[in-house]
Amino acid sequence: PVGVAVILLALMLHEETPSGRARVPEPWRAVSMFSAVASGMVVLDLWTGGSFEWWTVVLAVVCVLSMVAYCALGRRPSVERLVDIPVRGNRTYYAVAALFLVNTVVGCGVMYLLPYYLTGSAGYDTLGAGLLLSAATTVSAVLSIPAGDWCRTRGCRIPSDVSLVMRVAFCLMLAVIDPGMGLAYLLMQLVLMGASFGMAGTVLPTRMQVHVPDALGSSSAAIVLFTNYIASALGVAIFALLFKVASPGGLASSIDVMDGASILGGTHFACLVGTVVSVVCLLVSMRIRDPDGRRGEERGFPR
Repeated sequence: PVGVAVILLALMLHEETPSGRARVPEPWRAVSMFSAVASGMVVLDLWTGGSFEWWTVVLAVVCVLSMVAYCALGRRPSVERLVDIPVRGNRTYYAVAALFLVNTVVGCGVMYLLPYYLTGSAGYDTLGAGLLLSAATTVSAVLSIPAGDWCRTRGCRIPSDVSLVMRVAFCLMLAVIDPGMGLAYLLMQLVLMGASFGMAGTVLPTRMQVHVPDALGSSSAAIVLFTNYIASALGVAIFALLFKVASPGGLASSIDVMDGASILGGTHFACLVGTVVSVVCLLVSMRIRDPDGRRGEERGFPR
């Protein structure tokens, strides 16, 4: 129903477009990029699930060949590109992009594991687990707009660092969590997680944008979306892998049939890795300054 509503709203929009037939830039490079992403995600999912069929190897070969084709096609001179490189040689931009990628991986990985902990280890039913998770999403929704306003008017560094501090905190809390700690401890962790999601989801993409020239703003926005989608899929796959590594059955184990103690152990290990990764991201973020005092509002972002 939500998707149908969005389609109907989109049909009601009337936007002026240039006359003439639209042309898709570099169609074969687009095909190779999505082929590499799709086949790579399937291979990673099958591998973490312990499946080693012959067609898994075929998909891995397709992924590698598609990546080679994407890089080779990118070397050709072209007037139009699907996604242009925002700033060649700008290490600061790529550092911020890496922060966004890694933080999305950690965030989506934790969100993947939490329902299993709530229903498998903590003993909540599906409705209770959903209501608890809604606390995180509510806090995220409330803080996302104020975080964006702060980033536009005062710079992105402080809210970025704050979101990462909270990410370290909630990952660490999950790394040592136990059902016996009670509801208050769990709610504190969920609030911190929602606050981190709400701030990082707004601030880190904006922080990427302020490090590119205005002429390449549309290309960098496409990279933000592409990075978000890839990181979301990677987060689930990587944290599922970490979870299984710490489980008694290894990669052959299935989280759907584990007992509460096994789920708790896997959650602890995966979130401990997430804590360490988040600490590294925080240290990197603290070294990145806003470019020449520029704010998101100066880049044309609306209030």
